[in-house]
Amino acid sequence: MINRREWFEIFQPISKEDMPIALGNGQVIYAAGRGNIRIIKNKTIIKNKRFDNTLMHCLFLISIKFV
Repeated sequence: MINRREWFEIFQPISKEDMPIALGNGQVIYAAGRGNIRIIKNKTIIKNKRFDNTLMHCLFLISIKFV
């Protein structure tokens, strides 16, 4: 779950009713979209081959704040 829309490389908006998320305090918030986020700084090297890292199926939440 992330609240930074600009980090998404691939993004698909979803309707509010499609993805309710229950938080630990009993509050329910809704995802506004989902997609993939590419990790650019952390390249993985295995047997001299470079691999990009991608977080897939991440949820975009407008109403959440991380501290």
